[in-house]
Amino acid sequence: MSLRRVIAATTIVNALLLAQTSEAIAQAKPAMEDHSRDAQLIAGALLFVITTMLLGAVRRRLVANKNTKWTDAAGTEHNVQKGWIVPPGTNVPESDVDEKRLSAFRSLYLGKDNRASTSKAVALAWTYAVAYGLLSVIAAKVLGSEQAWDKLIENGLQEEYLLLLGGPYAAALIAKYVAVSSAGGANKTTDPTSSPANDPKSLIADDEGDTDLGDFQYLLFNVIALAYFLSSFIPHLLDAFPELPSLLVGLALTSATTYAAKKAAISAAGPQLSSVFPTTVAKGNPVELWGRNLVSDTQKSLVSVGDVVAAVDVVATTGATDRLRVTLPPTVDAGEQQLKVTTPAGVQALTSGGSDHLTLTVT
Repeated sequence: MSLRRVIAATTIVNALLLAQTSEAIAQAKPAMEDHSRDAQLIAGALLFVITTMLLGAVRRRLVANKNTKWTDAAGTEHNVQKGWIVPPGTNVPESDVDEKRLSAFRSLYLGKDNRASTSKAVALAWTYAVAYGLLSVIAAKVLGSEQAWDKLIENGLQEEYLLLLGGPYAAALIAKYVAVSSAGGANKTTDPTSSPANDPKSLIADDEGDTDLGDFQYLLFNVIALAYFLSSFIPHLLDAFPELPSLLVGLALTSATTYAAKKAAISAAGPQLSSVFPTTVAKGNPVELWGRNLVSDTQKSLVSVGDVVAAVDVVATTGATDRLRVTLPPTVDAGEQQLKVTTPAGVQALTSGGSDHLTLTVT
C-alpha cells in the first residue's frame, strides 16, 4: 500500500472518529432548559405584590356633600360647592362633608379633576408592560435561561419602546399642564366623588362626560400595540423583546400627538385671569382687570368681589387680551377679597397657577 493511500485512509478514519465523538458529546451535554414559564410567573407575582402595596396605600380626604361655607381666621367666608375637596383645618361642619378614600395606585392614572386620565392610563400600561418584560428576562437568567438576557444586552432595547414610554408620558404632562392652566382648568369638571366603576368610561370621554373620538383613538391604538407586544413576548420569552412594527408604533404615537394637540387647543380657548390694577382700592372706585377670552361677542363676564357682583365695562378686547373696568360696589366688605370672573357661558376663569381668583384689598 502506498504512503498516499495510508494517509488518506488514516484521515478518513480520524474524521469518522471525530464525528462520532462530537455526536456523543452533544448527546451527553444537557440542552439549556427553558424557564420561560416560571420566569413569567415570577414577574407577574412581583408586579402583583407591587400593585397590592399601592392599592393598600390609601390617603383620605374630605369632600363636601352639599354647598357649604367655612370662615378663615380673618373672618372671611369661603364658599365650598358640593363635590369640592375641603382643605384640612377648615371649620366646615362635619355633617357637610364625607370622608373619601383614594389608593396610591388609582392616583397614578387620575387627572387633576379626579377623573381617569387617558394619557396617564396609557403611560401606566406601557410602564407595566415593559416592567413585566424586563422582570421576566431577569428571572429567566437567574433560573438558568440566559438567552433572552444575552440578546437584550447585545442588541439593546428597540427605540420604539422608548418612544412608546415617552410619548404617552409627554401627552400626560401636556394634559396635566392643561388641567392646572388657566384655560384647561376652567373647562375641567370637578368630580372628586368619582369611583373606580366610572374610570373605564372616563378614558374615552371628554371633560363634559361625552364620548370623545380623540380619546378613543388614542386608547384603541395603544391597546392594539400592547396586545401585539404581549402576544409576541409571552410565547417567545427567550427571543427577548419582540420587534414592534413601525405601523403600530406610528399609529400609537400619532394618536398621542393628536390627543396632546386637542388638549392644547382646549387650553387656548378657555378664559384666563392675568392681573388686576391697582391691587388696593377704596369702595366705589374702579380697577382694571386683564385676561383672555373674558368677553363673548357683546356679552360681558360676571365679576364678583367677595360675595358682591361688581359693575363691568369693556375697555378693550383683542384676540390675545381682554381689558375690563370693574367698579367696586359700596356694599363690598373691606379687607382682602377674592375677585372672580365667570364667563357668559358659565365657565369660571382661572389664573396661570390654577387659582379661581385674583386677590384685591378693599379699603
